[in-house]
Amino acid sequence: MLFNIITSGEWILGAGLSYCQIIGVAYFLLKRNYHTALVLHFIFFVSSVNFSFVDSNTLDELSTNYSKLKFFGYFPISFIISVWLAIAYIKAPNFVYIRSFLSQTIFLILVATFLGVLGILFSSHSVHYFIFYLYYSVSVFLFLFIFSRAINKYNLRFWRYMVVLNLIASGFTSLLMYLFGLSTSYGGISIIPYNSIFIFTPLLLFVPFQKNILLWIIAIIAIGFVSIFSIGGKGVAFMVLILILFFVKQLKRTSIIYICIFSFLILIIQNNFFTQFTEGRSDLLSLHKFGQFFSIFNFSASNADTLEGISDSPKVRIAEIVNIANMYISSPVFSVFGLGFGAGFQDYSGLFKLMDLSKGAFDDGQINSGIFYRPHDTIPVVLLLHGLAGLIFILYWSIYFILNHKKSALFLGGIPWLFLTYGFDLNIAFFGTLCVVLGFLESFILEQDNNAT
Repeated sequence: MLFNIITSGEWILGAGLSYCQIIGVAYFLLKRNYHTALVLHFIFFVSSVNFSFVDSNTLDELSTNYSKLKFFGYFPISFIISVWLAIAYIKAPNFVYIRSFLSQTIFLILVATFLGVLGILFSSHSVHYFIFYLYYSVSVFLFLFIFSRAINKYNLRFWRYMVVLNLIASGFTSLLMYLFGLSTSYGGISIIPYNSIFIFTPLLLFVPFQKNILLWIIAIIAIGFVSIFSIGGKGVAFMVLILILFFVKQLKRTSIIYICIFSFLILIIQNNFFTQFTEGRSDLLSLHKFGQFFSIFNFSASNADTLEGISDSPKVRIAEIVNIANMYISSPVFSVFGLGFGAGFQDYSGLFKLMDLSKGAFDDGQINSGIFYRPHDTIPVVLLLHGLAGLIFILYWSIYFILNHKKSALFLGGIPWLFLTYGFDLNIAFFGTLCVVLGFLESFILEQDNNAT
């Protein structure tokens, strides 16, 4: 992780490091040592640096990290490795504990692919974004398929350690970046360089470290950096969810009422404090994102036509959902399964005309054409590509993970992937799919043990 971050700004060093990693994985694949190849593939993939720290002008052409490096064409080398591993594990036992989740995922991918092909042939679907979302979805399926066949009750403990060690490494690496005085920029705010799985570090609160004080200290430091220096709105949302579930777990039920009342009062008091960040920028990214979140509560019926008073970031996302919803109201037949991969939408509500979309919202091609192919966040993406069926899938399984986290806390690792970043970051998807598979397996084993007793 440390080397990936340090070399991310240097094309030759970054590509050289990635090629060394690829050669290492290929060696074990050729030796048919698929377990070691998968372990290395996972470590190299999730430790790749976040793309927001690479020059945006060379983002597509000069991507040098392990997860994105290409020989030629559209698909990176890591995708070929994932396909190779999937073929290698195709004869492994298929456990029933994840069959429902996996079959629903496959169904949504197939329907979106079919609708996308029809859209390219007979409508204004984008071939580029068709490939983009198809590649993402197929990669997710490969991750789920590989883990569901490579992980069983005999190596479950090892993969648990893989989750914990990677989270500790991510937090420790970010701490070193801070001590070295290194920083990067997120929307004009100075933050610590980090990799994508840094968003998962609050999960360390649920790891039974027992008497190992050092691991608790690292976990607390990592969570502190998550909450202060290095995450956007999605990281803040996940951190708040984890803290709520953790404190509820620690407290007696009679205390929860008092905690809820106290938190509600604090929320009201702090609202005035955070609103100062809605018009300007805070020096801390977390406070800036909190300010954007609280600006949503400035919404009222009187400003419904303009979303006045709401910060640009949440305003764009609200406008996207409104525009897609308006499109489905006009053509309700498409609302069930969406428009498929490569679909776009227009500014049916007129809300985009009131915003400066050039500031990080959409690229010039989409703005000039008036057709927007890449919404922000999970909800508008899933609503556009998969319709109400996809939205129900995302919400159902996200709620399922939260309600069943007592059976396996690793279920919570599915939230940053499925509910917060679905359709975007494959590094998060790789880590999230591992957490989901481990969660299903732990839950399955727990139910078996309970039935046996």
